[in-house]
Amino acid sequence: MTEKPKEQKSELALLKKDIVDVVSDRINQLVGHDKFHLPKNYSAENALMAAWLKLQSTTDKDKRLALTVCTRDSVANALLDMIVQGLTPAKDQCYFVVYGNKLVCLRSYFGDEALLRRVYPGARVFAEPVYKGDELEYEIVRGKKMITKHAQKLANVGGLKSIIAAYAIVELGEHHEPHCEIMTLEQIEKAWAHGQNWPPRQGKQSPHTDHPEEFVKKTVIARACKRLINSSDDSCLIHAVERQAHLVAETEMQARVEEEANQNVIDLPPAEPAEPAPAEEPRPRGAGAEENPGGAQPEEAQEESASSPSARFLEFIDEHELNATKARKLAGSICKIKDVRNMGNKDYETILNNAKDFLARYRQKYPQAAGGATAQPKLDGPGF
Repeated sequence: MTEKPKEQKSELALLKKDIVDVVSDRINQLVGHDKFHLPKNYSAENALMAAWLKLQSTTDKDKRLALTVCTRDSVANALLDMIVQGLTPAKDQCYFVVYGNKLVCLRSYFGDEALLRRVYPGARVFAEPVYKGDELEYEIVRGKKMITKHAQKLANVGGLKSIIAAYAIVELGEHHEPHCEIMTLEQIEKAWAHGQNWPPRQGKQSPHTDHPEEFVKKTVIARACKRLINSSDDSCLIHAVERQAHLVAETEMQARVEEEANQNVIDLPPAEPAEPAPAEEPRPRGAGAEENPGGAQPEEAQEESASSPSARFLEFIDEHELNATKARKLAGSICKIKDVRNMGNKDYETILNNAKDFLARYRQKYPQAAGGATAQPKLDGPGF
């Protein structure tokens, strides 16, 4: 009876040596080569120890320990990303989530504020939900929004059904204009749909409905901070942020494919002989372009310009309200791939380059099909 605890302690000691020590050495190398600087009053060693304690009780959705499910590389990278961003789980600035066999370090909105202050020392963040009956006024100056009035009565404060919007204001100091983000409840719920707890599954509670005011504030703060953080010139820091989004998008997309593909058995007719694809018209660039009138990109395009073909395919599915399973099956048959899980970015790029032809085939094959799926953007980048 005493052998198992001893074996577990021995395994944890080996994991700690293989992972934590490797991350510490890598951090020392980066600092020694002046690749990045640790924030003032930040102890990487203390953050590592706090994270290691958290990891020993972190589980996946099937209640399996993260340290037994996740690859060592993903655990090491999650810890490294935490340190590069100057976060610590001891202050609830980040938490660890298992996606498949990969571990990801996700920032809380406390972490968003902490990271923002690293980029803009002295920055302050304020956020509020907007309820039905509130008086909210804002003005737009040179494309930037700013709240000018928000009057609220206590009687207006309620649950999620009474919230109509939320906003966050970031004050960056005397030499910078404040930054404001406003999101409607519809936009907020679309952001929640990227996660695992929304919409609530039948018979299960969702923290979004239990504490709606905190979650709407968290979402709008994250969006406000993201825009400012991603404009930073700290390349090492930005890569840690991008890797987080990359892993989440990749694993969530795979999980969604497997979940939806196993719901129903669909007998597909033999693939039709491949028709010669129509010659693709060159896309106009610069001023006057159809997709980019006036040479200016929309906000979403600026934020997601680094999306991979697989993530853009998900956006395409969502935009045209296609059924995710049927769209992937059709894409696989066009690319002559039996298992859609084997499709790569080149295959998705082929489909996207002939989007009109694909959409026409889909409408012809599934005239009554409806539904779609959304996914967060996948941001590609080299590893540490």
